[in-house]
Amino acid sequence: MTGTMNGLYGSAAQQKLQAATVAAADTLRDTSGAVFAARMAGTDDPDRFGWDRIEQILRDQDAITFRMTPTEDCPDIERRLAEIGCTISWWDVFDGPRDSIRAA
Repeated sequence: MTGTMNGLYGSAAQQKLQAATVAAADTLRDTSGAVFAARMAGTDDPDRFGWDRIEQILRDQDAITFRMTPTEDCPDIERRLAEIGCTISWWDVFDGPRDSIRAA
């Protein structure tokens, strides 16, 4: 079932994830390395955010975002996630001035 409930969107599982993240918004705002991305908790600095916190979020919410991760950091993140039985899907993003990105 999909729909909207209390400003939350998608399936029941997606809405549960969003609700947990909204409830943690103040904590995420005050935590170094944390980001609030795509209606889920995330990090742009996993070591600063803390791997214990990452593991807890994965246990509680089944998902986390790693935002703007440098390519050279990906193998270590993949290894750390594999150690706790998780996998990751990477998306390539473009960062730079609009005209440069369009030209590329």
